[in-house]
Amino acid sequence: MQLLRETSWVSSHVSWRVTKDSLQRDQRFRAVMNDTRSEEWFNEFRQNLIREDFIQLLRETSLVSNHYSWRDTKNSLKRDPRFQAVGDDTLAEEWFMEVRQDLIRQDFMQLLRETPWIHSQSSWDVTREALQLDRFKAVADVALFEKLFIEFKKHLKRHDFMQLLRDTPGVHSSSWEKAKKAIEGDKRYVASGDVADEEKWFDEFKKSLPFKKLLHDTPGIERNSSWQIAKEVLRSKQRFPDEKDDALREECFNDFKMKMVLIALCSHRVVIPCVCEYYMYFEKIISITFYFGFKHRNIEGLYTPIIMDIKGQLIE
Repeated sequence: MQLLRETSWVSSHVSWRVTKDSLQRDQRFRAVMNDTRSEEWFNEFRQNLIREDFIQLLRETSLVSNHYSWRDTKNSLKRDPRFQAVGDDTLAEEWFMEVRQDLIRQDFMQLLRETPWIHSQSSWDVTREALQLDRFKAVADVALFEKLFIEFKKHLKRHDFMQLLRDTPGVHSSSWEKAKKAIEGDKRYVASGDVADEEKWFDEFKKSLPFKKLLHDTPGIERNSSWQIAKEVLRSKQRFPDEKDDALREECFNDFKMKMVLIALCSHRVVIPCVCEYYMYFEKIISITFYFGFKHRNIEGLYTPIIMDIKGQLIE
């Protein structure tokens, strides 16, 4: 497979015979010593390329959306070589439905992110009625939206729970059992609703603490650095751990970065004339979360002292 990946001219349009004739002198090709197996692997690789090309074609066309059926899309794309390469209408329709379902998911999640009153305790019935989701019945099962809503709320609950841990003195160095006793009276703990999730989130919280300190102690990571740049800086200084918890570390970095920007706004009075503009911006991204592709909500608790400092300076 690596040989096929490294051969730039191998595409969804190339036949097995052409590929075999061109690669037969390569040691990696000869090492297989079984033409039938080599052809099977080639066909598997080629099928993946056909799927990638077809999905790229679907993403490039405006006819793949909540409003168009497979028949509409098929009639529009049937002359494209990437469509013809699939050679199986049933399979093409299956891939079409996958892409369409993904677009429905993205659109609905975006709708939830852009609805400011949705929080971790919002009910599905109220949300469904307020967003008039019944009008989407023609393009998706409302049950799917409920499933996505529950998924979305879980990330909001996680963020609320993480904020609770940040707000509670002493939990940074304690065990889960001790931490649980310290937070059990808080509504954010009661609302999280799943002990297994809470313990998992607590473990993630504990894991994030050394990495946040590492970010703070590493020169070269600035408030305008991207996550990719931050990783390169850490690797160059041989400070980057393994990639196992990369999503959690990216979340830590985004929290760290936002806090750095807000602190900078508070500490440099020379930029106060433009703070109004930045503050309006931060009020919008206060609802942003970066974990798992969602935008952070309810981070006011973490940044309220900083924001109040900004407001105080503006009043002065």
